[in-house]
Amino acid sequence: MNAANKKATNTTEVQKGNGAVAGLLIFSILIMIANFGYNLFQSPIDDKRINDAEELRVLSQQISNNATESVGGNVDAFKFLGITRNSYENTFNSLKGSLLEADFKLTSPEGVRRAIRDATEVWEEVRDNTDTILKYRNTVLDLHDVALKLSQTIPELQSNYQEVVRLMVANNLNNGQVSIAANQVWLAERILGSVQKILAGEVDSVMATESFRQDILTFGQITNGFIEGNSQAGVRRIGVTRIRNILTEISKVFSGMESQSTRIIESITELSRAHQASDKIFADAADLLAAGESLSIAFTQSSNSRLPGNPMLSGALILVVMFLLGIMYMQQRRRERQQIVLSEDLAKKEKEQNERNQEAIIRLLDEMEGLADGDLTSHATVTEDFTGAIADAMNYTIDQLRNLVSAINRTVDQVGQSTDQTRATAAELAQASRNQAQEIAGASGSISDMAQSIEAVSKNATETTEMAQESV
Repeated sequence: MNAANKKATNTTEVQKGNGAVAGLLIFSILIMIANFGYNLFQSPIDDKRINDAEELRVLSQQISNNATESVGGNVDAFKFLGITRNSYENTFNSLKGSLLEADFKLTSPEGVRRAIRDATEVWEEVRDNTDTILKYRNTVLDLHDVALKLSQTIPELQSNYQEVVRLMVANNLNNGQVSIAANQVWLAERILGSVQKILAGEVDSVMATESFRQDILTFGQITNGFIEGNSQAGVRRIGVTRIRNILTEISKVFSGMESQSTRIIESITELSRAHQASDKIFADAADLLAAGESLSIAFTQSSNSRLPGNPMLSGALILVVMFLLGIMYMQQRRRERQQIVLSEDLAKKEKEQNERNQEAIIRLLDEMEGLADGDLTSHATVTEDFTGAIADAMNYTIDQLRNLVSAINRTVDQVGQSTDQTRATAAELAQASRNQAQEIAGASGSISDMAQSIEAVSKNATETTEMAQESV
């Protein structure tokens, strides 16, 4: 009984242990599923933020390149500059707005805030300079259009002046005047070079304006001097008709170029501002690129530091689940071993019980063997085995049979005594009958019959007595 109770207690303790491990396993699995679910939900959001930060790096370089090409007069570059500027602004604002989302409550946003703050300082300056370039778009494109026309016109002027110089030499005109005419070819070249430098932003706007204005003025005065004469400039009027015709053509062409040059002079300040903005963008491009990289790193670290949805947490939970499954497997194996031991114990006890039962049955049969021979003095041993109740019942039955036989014997004895008395009485009556034979001759037949009957009864009683004695 104690062993059974101990096993029952052990079984209960094992079941409690299994229940605790199973509960912890279910809890871990639920946490793991929740973590995986949150990761599936949050991962695309984190990936988009990181991709947006990487996109800012690409856009920062595109803005710098488009800004340089825009001030160079590229029409498409202005279009792409506006697109990249707006894309950067929208993407950056989206990243800044992400700080207000709920998932940042589950992680430390300080690194992201710092990266956004640093990027904001750089971007605001780049954005302002980009807006400056876009503001002067028409001016830049117009000036480059003018420069294109000048680059087509000035070679024509140079060619015409070269012809003028050749004709002046052929007509033996003054060498000083020929030298002045030849200088016009070089002056036209310098005008074209000044325009290209102005458009490229390579010189100071004030110096460029003054030099360009002076060259235009000088070129016009000398051309008009050859046609009309200008003593102050030291230029004499040329009277050769062929040369004058060429000079007149040069004057007409230069008149249109002069109006275009005026547009350049009037717009050179705005062009200079556009170039300065482009230079600043180029200088800030590295910082803007670094800011985008810092944003990418900050969002990556923020995502990795968030506990919910963290892949490392999922890995740890998987290890915990595997560990708990291992514990449950070991407990299951231990339960199986305990069941085997318990089954073996039960089989052993059952075998021992069967052997005891068999011995008890054989003992009972041996004790009842005398009863089969009619020995009512036999007595079965009463034990705690299941045959004990049978033995007790058999003993009771034997006692009752013994009492019954005793009662029968007493009855037989009484019948025998009665028979003897009857026989004696019959003898006396017979004697009396013989003595009174004569007196009762008439009744002798009846008495004789009675004697025979009594003798028959006596015989039956004797047989009964013998049977009773044989039974006892």
